Amino acid sequence: MLPIRILSEPDRAETVALIVGAFGEDHRTMIEDDFALIGSSDPYRPTFFGAVDGKDLIGTAAAMGIGFTYPDCSSILWIAVRKDRRRQGIGKAMIDHVLNHIADGIFHGKPGTVLLSAENRRRAFYEKFGFKAGIPTHAEQVIFGRTLNA
Repeated sequence: MLPIRILSEPDRAETVALIVGAFGEDHRTMIEDDFALIGSSDPYRPTFFGAVDGKDLIGTAAAMGIGFTYPDCSSILWIAVRKDRRRQGIGKAMIDHVLNHIADGIFHGKPGTVLLSAENRRRAFYEKFGFKAGIPTHAEQVIFGRTLNA
């Protein structure tokens, strides 16, 4: 499988382009704002991950602890794979990597809940990883949750 690494400021333009390509131009500002938190002391700063093939970023994900409000809760902000590289196991590898990061690096082996918001049509994909659909939000979005380290 391709290597997955933590992304940093030099990866910003390529990450933003991948996210905009996957989710649309209306996500550009949100991603730029999230990237602006890299290296900050903000407790809600996300960690960005990238699947790389040579020098090309082909998948990206972001996760963060929900911090002081819910110390036993974390959120996957997004997972996206470049359109021409989908259905090759990259999304699965990204999810596995992010869940391991959360289990060890955020929850430190203690039980916790991981939340994500996704389109309901993605339900089968996330259910393969133990997520359960919960609260419908807006425009076909659903909050999914999964317990780790239980």
